[in-house]
Amino acid sequence: MNEYNLYDDTVFLTMDRNHVYRAALDGAKKLHVPNVTTILGMKDKSRAMMYWQQTCIKEEFEKQFPVGQTFKMDEIQRNRAIDTIASAADNISRQAREIGSLTHNYIELRLAGGDAHLPSHEEARNACQAFNNWLGDHDVQVMFTERMCFSKRHWYCGTTDLVATIDGKLTSLDFKTSKAIYPETFLQVSAYTEALEEELGIEIEQRASLRCDKADASYEYLVFPDEHIRDFETFLSLLRLYHFDKQAKKELKELAA
Repeated sequence: MNEYNLYDDTVFLTMDRNHVYRAALDGAKKLHVPNVTTILGMKDKSRAMMYWQQTCIKEEFEKQFPVGQTFKMDEIQRNRAIDTIASAADNISRQAREIGSLTHNYIELRLAGGDAHLPSHEEARNACQAFNNWLGDHDVQVMFTERMCFSKRHWYCGTTDLVATIDGKLTSLDFKTSKAIYPETFLQVSAYTEALEEELGIEIEQRASLRCDKADASYEYLVFPDEHIRDFETFLSLLRLYHFDKQAKKELKELAA
């Protein structure tokens, strides 16, 4: 159980082993709180996800059965090949999460001034070196890393990667190790920004994302357009969709009983 005291100890937030969040205000009963990642999941990604899975399966099939070779399998060998190809997307996704976790842990330790060692895994090491390259190119004065944030006004929570003065501007920054920075990152960082400003009374000047490339240790640092209001209103629309979906499922279950 992870526990967080926010808003000058008037909000008590917990996260259990299943990553379920609950918050209690001024000692009241703890209530469930949706997190930013779950809320963003309401954005329809099914078509893009299906295309990605198909690409993973195609690439794994080509690897298992290269052109020009003749294959003869018994039943067990065939079933193993089928399992390997069918699980290709899951395996790639799991490895991507592990690389992201190694990179985030390294970055957090590095920004805290600790003795951070580059990972042995090549892709994770490249991503960490990309961060080091970015850090050397910019003036970064850290305020928070990996800070839990919570909005009492809109009732959601999440963990922001970094709040720092970057090149003279107070910035809310999200780290990525994916192949690209996607549009929903606008909404993600906007949600963190709003919650932090609400709790701390600070004014964050810009939102940004840093993508650390796993292949060649390059980085992509993007400062977002000054469209926080637009992006946060879009995030709130997804939050409303989340609550509708949850309530509608409950009502359908009751109707079917």
